[in-house]
Amino acid sequence: MAWQPRLNGFLFSDASSALSQQEFDNINAILGGIEGLIARRQALTSEGRLDATAQPSGNWDPTKKQVYEIDAQTTSFMTSFALLMQRDYDILKKLRLYSQAFSGYQLATLAPAVHRPWIREKLPADYDRFLRMLVGNPDESVHKFCNTANQLPEAYRFSFPAKFGEIGWIVDDMVLSKDTWMYLERICLLHECGILPALIEKSKTTTVRIMEIGSGFGGLAYFLKRIIPNSRIVLIDLPESLAFCLSYLATVFPGISHALVTTADYPVPEGPGFTYVSNYDAPSLQVPNLDLAINTLSMAEMEDEQIISYCKLIQRSLAPGAQFFEQNFGFSTNATKNLVAAISQVLTNPRLIQSAIIPTLEKGTPRLWSA
Repeated sequence: MAWQPRLNGFLFSDASSALSQQEFDNINAILGGIEGLIARRQALTSEGRLDATAQPSGNWDPTKKQVYEIDAQTTSFMTSFALLMQRDYDILKKLRLYSQAFSGYQLATLAPAVHRPWIREKLPADYDRFLRMLVGNPDESVHKFCNTANQLPEAYRFSFPAKFGEIGWIVDDMVLSKDTWMYLERICLLHECGILPALIEKSKTTTVRIMEIGSGFGGLAYFLKRIIPNSRIVLIDLPESLAFCLSYLATVFPGISHALVTTADYPVPEGPGFTYVSNYDAPSLQVPNLDLAINTLSMAEMEDEQIISYCKLIQRSLAPGAQFFEQNFGFSTNATKNLVAAISQVLTNPRLIQSAIIPTLEKGTPRLWSA
């Protein structure tokens, strides 16, 4: 029988923001480790041991304006990082509402981030009172999630947990929003091209090894870990982004391995868990026998030199027959051409993924590449 989803109201942030003292202390320790990564980046740069590819650039340049601000201030993902580093309990317990840089969706206002000024100060204590003025019937993304999930295995039918201020329409026991739908789109594509079923089967006998370049707040890694528990997921990003990712995943997946890499030439362990790697340590990372490499959205925002550097890491790390999945926007015809041309300098055999389930993809053009 087909799944019959049932709407059970809306989850507001005060109901999903419980954070224990132990969790708060753990996140503070994580942020201390992130400060160490940034200090190390500064030291290596001053010593001339890191070049420009190690610095935030392209769309992640902290001096680049991301949205219109009425007072003409420059705001960016660094604005969100600065809020996180205040180590304010009320900010950390609602971390999801400050994560707009990673999905392009401002969850706090249920709107595309480009349509809103950046959130640059702590949300008010009575934020939920204002949120109630915005919430109406489930938006189109909730219907898309349900329609798509109905055509996928039941094991894929879940959402982000009611944690860190997650908000959204409650359907059965799931919390759905535009963010949830965007990540299900990627899971659907990985399923339809056969990668996820193959990795699920492999994980029954051995730990699957996955590397994601551009971890964001950990959204896709969360979905993948839920679907393939016996997996080692390697997450590479700017230290400022890892602050969100590690804080989130270490809290929602307690009791498993979470390793923050703090040295070059790090050998990724074999067993299940998460490994977090700063972008400047990626070129020397030792992560052989990868079953899958992933990038979504961010390669189109990088400089060619950075794309090529990551592709070289992918090329030497993929196991025989394993593939690189990427889904990126081309903000112009030229941008798409340049991205494909840059990847093609290292990787081969690009293949477009067509979806028989999703009529119109929203998060860019998906491709598979070989080493």
